[in-house]
Amino acid sequence: MSRLMKVLTATGLAIILCTCTSEDFESPWMELDTNREIISFSNVIFLDENTGFVTGGYFPEPYQPVLLKTVDGGINWKIQNLRPPTLSGFGQFFPLNDHVIFTIGKPYDSIASSNVPNFLYKSIDLGDTWGQMPGDFYKNPGNIFFWDENNGMVCRGGIFKTADGGLTWREILDTDNIFFFGVGSTVFTSRDVGYISGGAYFDATNFGIIAKTEDGGEIWRNISQNVKNNLAKIIDRWFLDDETGFLFTVDRELFKTQDGGESWSLINSQLPFRSGRSFFFDETEGYMGGDN
Repeated sequence: MSRLMKVLTATGLAIILCTCTSEDFESPWMELDTNREIISFSNVIFLDENTGFVTGGYFPEPYQPVLLKTVDGGINWKIQNLRPPTLSGFGQFFPLNDHVIFTIGKPYDSIASSNVPNFLYKSIDLGDTWGQMPGDFYKNPGNIFFWDENNGMVCRGGIFKTADGGLTWREILDTDNIFFFGVGSTVFTSRDVGYISGGAYFDATNFGIIAKTEDGGEIWRNISQNVKNNLAKIIDRWFLDDETGFLFTVDRELFKTQDGGESWSLINSQLPFRSGRSFFFDETEGYMGGDN
């Protein structure tokens, strides 16, 4: 059964999603009080120490996605009674603040087919109602990021930027042509500085990609070789600020930079498993979760 767990540390709190029993965790972990009928959790995002969101769902079929919100650091959760606009739930889920949410996915009434385009949806009332934004160029539910209600990016098969809340989009980088098809994750540590990462891992193919922008996404510089020659696929990353960040690869490696990606140190080359989710409080304390 999936559980939502929380740990308090000297530097803050961490929320983790896991499939476990409560006996699996010793203090200081505690299970958060959520609806026991919800047995699938994903997309944990906190705006600050108190306000956070989690998407989840009820089983058995048909799957019924739900949205949970906390305003007290995860002690209590309110379940939003809403119908997600997308076919398989929320897809890429990005809460901008305590009432504006963006998500990408296939239309709810469409069939589950790769030929059906994805759309951007926006809610201004915490998911009670949704509006479909113009454009259907999203090949798959991609990674989305918004600085404010007007300015945002989509990263999937290309990087697209909007300055009017998603009404119109401008392609600023064709990642398919430049980086094959491996870039699907983006993070901005400030208004100007951001990173995209990814790669490919299948059959005899294994390569990693990371690129950096210092002007809000207009120009990107490939810094993969700064990490390592023949870099393996990057499967997770966490940045504390513009200068300090961590990368996890599919080869169970952990790299760290302290100069904005210009140089990297191999911290660990024998991680116990492949990280699919990480969280760092500072340069020395962090958490990772994943599988073999």
